[in-house]
Amino acid sequence: MHISPNPISPGLPLRLPILIMTQIVLLLGLLLTIGCRSEKAPAPRRTVLDEAFQRTNDQERWALVERDLPTDVWKTDPRGNQKVNHTRFEREIGLAHSLLANIQLKLEKMSPRELVDSLELAPAWSEGYMPYRQGMPEMVGYYLYRDGNEMIMNELKRRPPSELDSLRGVVDDEHAVFSGISGAHGTVTEFVQGLLP
Repeated sequence: MHISPNPISPGLPLRLPILIMTQIVLLLGLLLTIGCRSEKAPAPRRTVLDEAFQRTNDQERWALVERDLPTDVWKTDPRGNQKVNHTRFEREIGLAHSLLANIQLKLEKMSPRELVDSLELAPAWSEGYMPYRQGMPEMVGYYLYRDGNEMIMNELKRRPPSELDSLRGVVDDEHAVFSGISGAHGTVTEFVQGLLP
């Protein structure tokens, strides 16, 4: 078999530089493909409820809120005949409500679309969804987002029909409005359609 001489490097067979060049071209093509993808991951949604949560980072207070203390009062839960720490529940919901206390005025100034965009959402098909944010006590977050959603929904229900018209294009059947484990989960589309005249 005769191999053509390499005009660039006479000691090397011609097919070796072609193989190297092919690999370089493929590598450059791959790098260009990766480099040209300038899609950025969507920025995390930051809502008025997230801002309410951010108002405190008192870790010591949170540590006391979500733990059983020797002085806590336990009661039987009528729904499940289980003993529950009633005092701890009051601490958890009390902290959530104190964090929500200052958002009502802000809600009144927000547009209907901003309000809908601030709802805590759950996957429409999920049961037992628990909202979670880094560093947030689990049950405080549960009450904050459940009751914060209720505040947002009530604010939307107070709006005149002329303002709500801006929501006609909102369609989201993939997410439910978080309303707690025992709450009625409707999709965002269902909730918005229920608001419109």
